[in-house]
Amino acid sequence: PVALVFLYGDERDSANNLLQQVAREFIGDLGFYLTSDSQAIGHFNLAPTDLPTLLIVKDGKHVIYPSHQFTNTETVRQSLISWIENEKFPLVSDINPSNAPEILQGTRTAVVGVINKDDHENMAKFRAIAETQSKQQKASKSDRVLFAILEGTTWGNYARTAYAVHPNRLPALIIVDPVNNKYYAHDINRKKFSLDDSDKVLQALKVDIPEQTLIGVSTLPFHARVGQSMQQGFGMLRVHWFMTCGAFAAILYIFVKRTNRRKGRSNVLPVKSGSQD
Repeated sequence: PVALVFLYGDERDSANNLLQQVAREFIGDLGFYLTSDSQAIGHFNLAPTDLPTLLIVKDGKHVIYPSHQFTNTETVRQSLISWIENEKFPLVSDINPSNAPEILQGTRTAVVGVINKDDHENMAKFRAIAETQSKQQKASKSDRVLFAILEGTTWGNYARTAYAVHPNRLPALIIVDPVNNKYYAHDINRKKFSLDDSDKVLQALKVDIPEQTLIGVSTLPFHARVGQSMQQGFGMLRVHWFMTCGAFAAILYIFVKRTNRRKGRSNVLPVKSGSQD
């Protein structure tokens, strides 16, 4: 599990009140720990001059908060919250009811592997893709992409309903774009993403999805898709109002002209007057 650790030497630097307030924002996400223990400080290779310091421990490594300012002010709290939000996810998360909304419906693109828990070989392949993406991401300083496992045995029915992943066809890999309410199951060649072809997954993340060359599937229910299409349509009308008015005027002109032409033709048809015996 991911943990936040605050290390200090002097009791006056404990920042207890600050961290209690910040911790309320992350209940269920990660544990918060405060310590002045010398062995703990030595474990992270910190000198007395490095204190106080705050770090997040995950994946057998630790990430140090870039500031030593821990006064209990709104500015410091918001800065700390923002940093934790960005660092709280491990390399690969396990999706569960508490973190599913943030991973599958949040603000970050997520690569989701639907894999059975005893499939260690494919779990390792998925983790290897995540490691490669993490290195490329740090080098380019791009927005973080989340990697998460949706355990196939437990959540197979959900995967089938939400992403059309059949429980008997695992492992499966999809890319979820919650901001645009889409998911992607196929690469640029219309082949399903595979754990054996990491290049296609990484290409989709880096190029194909940002450039909108992949065809995604909407995650919205039918009525929401209809509403979204109508909203987009009205938006286009508002943006291009001049062209829209011109098009309506042209259609109206053609309709009136054709109607008058039909009336003219009907007036010249031979009409038999009088009555017949």
